[in-house]
Amino acid sequence: MANSTIIVNTRNILPAKPLFQGLNLQWQDNGDGLVDVTDKIRFNDVSLNSVKMCSPKMLRYPGGTESITYDWRASVNDNLAMANRQFVARPYPGDAPQKPYFGLSEYLQLCKTVGATPLYTVNIFNKVNDTLALIDKIRESYNGTICLEIGNEPYLNQPQPQQDLNAAQFASVITPLLKRLLQPKPAGVKIGLPVRSDLMNGVPITPYAGFTWNYLLALKQAGIPLDKIDFASIHTGYLPYFVADWPEDKARVAITLNSPQMLIQDVKYTQNVLTNYRMSPDIYMTEFAPVFTLQGEHDYDAHSLLGALYTFECLRTMLVDTTIRHASLWSAPGNYVWGLLDTARKPLNTYRLYERFAPMLDGQLLKVDITTDKKLVNDSYVYVGSQSTPSVSALASIKDRVVRLLILNKLDETNNIKVTGGGTLRKFQELAANSVFSLDTQSWSNTDFIAGQTSVSLLPLSLTYLELA
Repeated sequence: MANSTIIVNTRNILPAKPLFQGLNLQWQDNGDGLVDVTDKIRFNDVSLNSVKMCSPKMLRYPGGTESITYDWRASVNDNLAMANRQFVARPYPGDAPQKPYFGLSEYLQLCKTVGATPLYTVNIFNKVNDTLALIDKIRESYNGTICLEIGNEPYLNQPQPQQDLNAAQFASVITPLLKRLLQPKPAGVKIGLPVRSDLMNGVPITPYAGFTWNYLLALKQAGIPLDKIDFASIHTGYLPYFVADWPEDKARVAITLNSPQMLIQDVKYTQNVLTNYRMSPDIYMTEFAPVFTLQGEHDYDAHSLLGALYTFECLRTMLVDTTIRHASLWSAPGNYVWGLLDTARKPLNTYRLYERFAPMLDGQLLKVDITTDKKLVNDSYVYVGSQSTPSVSALASIKDRVVRLLILNKLDETNNIKVTGGGTLRKFQELAANSVFSLDTQSWSNTDFIAGQTSVSLLPLSLTYLELA
């Protein structure tokens, strides 16, 4: 049994991040089930409600790798109309072309419906005038800020050889577009460039060493004003990603729940790059999700409660402990093993997390101080960093004098928590499972408490939601 104290300072307001909450959307497969196609295109109620539940402030489209071949012109007729949809090629060999029934028109309608800023990943192989025309097309139905991400993961191997570019080639391809976009920059348009560390915890995470430094240097030498770039996009939130032997249960929990600490190291690297090239310090995590294996035996562990606990700790770390301004979960309705819903549109444990996480962002974030008599220790050889973190982490916000707390118990044992500074308890809910590795979706359970209570006992490896007033 562990004992911990959480001190909430209602006067210590953390810096606001109004664009933090985000989701990824893809154009193919009817937007991964966002729309149903019969005699016309209709938003699926379950998928749409999952997006609404998250209250996203940004929606990223048309996908990651799928953006490489996407042609926005194939789906720009009237909203929810099926006429004149054109087949679009897929980036992966063997994937048949599809008509984009979740096209640009539907995407912009969804942004308007949920009040989200468009974050569009540009197909760098399109002609410059096609991208400029894209901005004009978006402006026909949307008057707010548009964020353009110039390319997706160019620092990784691409599905087809003709899409693979080294740093110099990537810089050469995007230079004409950047010159048109930045001299002068269109009003209300933000431009972002992809950034990637060479190593993470000593493990290479790109096949092209020095890719980021080299392509940015090439852009600078080509006369691109890098100080006009608005944000850097990173994708280093796919953790814990076991590239070595599959660890035993205790080590797997410790590594998973400590791994978001590596994001702090990665942000420091990214900040160093941005400072060196005198770029904006804003960082957007435009993709993240729990990844245990990739195309491996344990891919579906992303569905487990442990996957949801990782997602919370990743979100909390980005929101509170780093300068990351935005984080888009992969993906909204669900893609393969990731997202809010499975392929049958049933809620996953990540969905349950967002049920309580999303409303917290409506309030002001508060500083939380934690003391605990135990730590979560990783003594496994799999990762050399992030060896030890406090046994408890928490996120707090306040709205209308009500303090909301989400608390993660990282230990496989009870953790007694004393909460001070936020008032007395008025709501107590828990998200837990008999096994943190179970793929079954759990539900928030209401827990009895006594009026005026300020101490609670947390279940092993669980999330707890508290309201105090």
